[in-house]
Amino acid sequence: MQIFSKNYDYNPTSVEFQFFDENSLLFDIETTGLSKKNHQIYLIGCAHRSAEKITIHQFFAESPAEEADIILEFLQLAGKYKKLITFNGKRFDIPFVLEKCSYYHFDSHLLPPDHLDIYLECKKIKALLGLNSCKQTSVEAFLGIQRKDLYDGGQLIQVYKDYVISKSSEALDLLLLHNYEDVAKMVEILPILSYHEMLHIPLEVTSFEIKEYTDLSGVAQQELSFHAKIPVTLPVAIHIHRPYVHLFLKEDNLHGTILLYQGTLNHYLPNYKEYVYLPKEDMVVLKSMASCIPTCEKEKATAENCCIHKDGFFIPLPDHIQLSDDIYLFYDSPKSGSPFMLYDTETVDASFLEQYLFCFLQNLS
Repeated sequence: MQIFSKNYDYNPTSVEFQFFDENSLLFDIETTGLSKKNHQIYLIGCAHRSAEKITIHQFFAESPAEEADIILEFLQLAGKYKKLITFNGKRFDIPFVLEKCSYYHFDSHLLPPDHLDIYLECKKIKALLGLNSCKQTSVEAFLGIQRKDLYDGGQLIQVYKDYVISKSSEALDLLLLHNYEDVAKMVEILPILSYHEMLHIPLEVTSFEIKEYTDLSGVAQQELSFHAKIPVTLPVAIHIHRPYVHLFLKEDNLHGTILLYQGTLNHYLPNYKEYVYLPKEDMVVLKSMASCIPTCEKEKATAENCCIHKDGFFIPLPDHIQLSDDIYLFYDSPKSGSPFMLYDTETVDASFLEQYLFCFLQNLS
């Protein structure tokens, strides 16, 4: 068994420190395959910090026979910490280590009880960030992080098997570099968690106004423009484009617009069987009030026509937004799942917009 220790030449920001405290241990394993029972762990990389210094340790098995040695070395180190940080560790690294602990009769309780899996957190914000994949290399690319290592773990399995026979220093360097960068870059991608944290803390709207403009068809339109402060600092600026809503988030600032719908929408009344429909007037009245209306001028109301028409400017609403009971919801049709609210300055204030943005961003996760 060989143990390699090296200080990581990297200057973390307060964002990394927020998620990677001195009670945390980052780790990543390299294996000869995906089967916990049939394959071996041949390399375990760990990172911990003391003040602003980050140290990376690597426990390397010169042959599969030394697997137990590196696992025991890792467990002794892990037992000093309260939290593990991994990338996809809940599905791969942790179950693999637990299986080996069972096989070698090691005390798995040395592993810290708390666990932060960066991969699982990234999956929650995949749509928000527009990521095609949540693989570590994809997250690194999103954050603009560069690697020297050009291989993935699967490609290096044969390199390790060749090393066991040849003891090639070149092969060893490739194996160590890949694992080292998996661990080191895990530190660097921690700021990706800022986007997830942002979703759980309300924004502060600092200003908003209605702006008028003319669209490409020459039709006058209105949009609600606003600025807000984000409660965290985002590492990379993002644009969010959805129907009616455009947002630009950079560092701790957000600028956005909500396009108002101009036209006629419908507020659909419950219990349509209690109403009659008047075709000439295109309106409904309660049956109890329609007894004097000739039968030929009325018909049974349906779910489709039992509504109140309203013309004006409407603001589209995100799911789960909380509104007072006196606010009417308007739709294109009774089967439409996208509600609107009539825009008025008394309802749409800074507090409303803060709740609006909170719900909108939550729905993207």
